[in-house]
Amino acid sequence: MSGDCEQEYQADSDCFWEPGNYKRTTKRITDAYTLCNELVQLIQERGEIEAKYASTLRSWSKKWNTTIDKGPEYGTCAAAWKSTLNEADRLALIHIRMKEQMDNDVVSAVRQWQKDNFHKTLIRDFKEKKEMDDAFKKAQKPWEKKLRDVQRAKQDYHAACQKERSAALREKNSVKDTSLSVDQKKKIEEEVGKISEAKQLLREKYEKTLRDINEYNAKYMEDMGDVYDKCSEMERQRLTFFKDQLKSLHRCLDISRDEVLRDIYNEFYSTVDSTDPNKDLRWWSKTSGIDMTMNWPVFEEFQPEKFKNISNKKNSKALAGGAGDGVALTGVQYKITDDDVVPSTSPTTTKATVAPAGHQAVVVTKIAPLQITQSISSSSQPQSSVPSPFPEDDWDDDLHSLADTGDPGIPVRAMYDYEALEEDELTFNRGDIFEKLEDQDDQGWCKGRLHGRVGLFPASYVKDVPGQ
Repeated sequence: MSGDCEQEYQADSDCFWEPGNYKRTTKRITDAYTLCNELVQLIQERGEIEAKYASTLRSWSKKWNTTIDKGPEYGTCAAAWKSTLNEADRLALIHIRMKEQMDNDVVSAVRQWQKDNFHKTLIRDFKEKKEMDDAFKKAQKPWEKKLRDVQRAKQDYHAACQKERSAALREKNSVKDTSLSVDQKKKIEEEVGKISEAKQLLREKYEKTLRDINEYNAKYMEDMGDVYDKCSEMERQRLTFFKDQLKSLHRCLDISRDEVLRDIYNEFYSTVDSTDPNKDLRWWSKTSGIDMTMNWPVFEEFQPEKFKNISNKKNSKALAGGAGDGVALTGVQYKITDDDVVPSTSPTTTKATVAPAGHQAVVVTKIAPLQITQSISSSSQPQSSVPSPFPEDDWDDDLHSLADTGDPGIPVRAMYDYEALEEDELTFNRGDIFEKLEDQDDQGWCKGRLHGRVGLFPASYVKDVPGQ
């Protein structure tokens, strides 16, 4: 009977106090677990976007670095071009750092919180949800029993009312029915009286069950409220935790207050602003224009002693077109004195003159120095070197081995703190990400760039950033 009533009973509304409607509250526990997964997915997808953006920046920088190196741009204007690439490389490092911070600071925290607060049971449900469901059932069971008593009393009373109404209608019709005897009419009248009495008893029972449940309502609300408060506290902790993690995500993504970013664009602007057209034009004039050093033609006396040891070569069929034996002038040895030193040129090659068939042909194939002897004395004048494109004081730093060429490097992460001991060394902290520009030398040092500064650092203190 009880089972039948449970099947018949349906909640009249979605109110929390109705039997079974607490399940929406406990479902928040399952939803919280799902929300952890979705928050992690959201952050990881954003991290992938940051990594792809960084990779795209580096690819773009590498492509244009090669293009600029091979292109016609020069001087300070070329440096300004490359400053855009340097900005991209350093910005890429920031976005790589953003991804790693999101993974290390936020994703790992959410995963750990999820692991600590949710424990699955053998039936693939959560222990925490099952405990709250059981607590709600226990608190609701007495009240639900009384409610079902009310529902049964109500149904019985309403059925009695309907029965009384039908009996009264029969009694009314029997008065006009002449076919019925007096005894029959009297029985109908007595039946109506009994039904009315039964209805009254059921009404009293119905009212009693209502009084019982109403008296228990306060206890019911108290017990249910205690369990609800526990669920609400769990949800409060979840909401507070998510708020904190979203703040952490904000800190990872908000680069507007990053001092490194400010330095990047300050240096970017400074490099572009330092472009000097006059300096570039002076450099061009000295290397490719009217200020170049010229070895003007001078009179040179013929010196026959230079030419000696002309070797003959017979059987030069290939060089003479295969027409008989020929004599080939294949090499000349001569001596060059100090006065004869001139800018080096490519050896002069002449075509062979082929004699008619049956005649010997003299073929000059090549005149090139086989042995050059040059005596250098204290009175010899050194060869003039190519002048520096800019005044020496402007470009001393560019000749230094630690000059920043603007070439992109490989992202590395510091595994330990390091304090520079020399001026040409870099100082960094554990976890810092910067660029390695050259592999380690035989002494274990690498060349790198950190915050726009190029210097040396010990190779064993860093490791490559994976995926880059």
